[in-house]
Amino acid sequence: MRGQQQAKAQGKHFGRPKGTAKPVQELLKEYPGILKDLKSGLSIRKTAAFRNVSVDTVQRVKKALAS
Repeated sequence: MRGQQQAKAQGKHFGRPKGTAKPVQELLKEYPGILKDLKSGLSIRKTAAFRNVSVDTVQRVKKALAS
């Protein structure tokens, strides 16, 4: 057996630990400027550049806003 197969056979956990992702409300509260920009129609890339955050961060906030 190799690496992951052996770990699975031993019952090891894979992936991100539970509870490490931020709740939706906390994410929205942390980035009010991104919310404002997205609601005003600014693109994801322009918002990321303007707010000096990654495109992925803006996408996560947009997804949280939609839910």
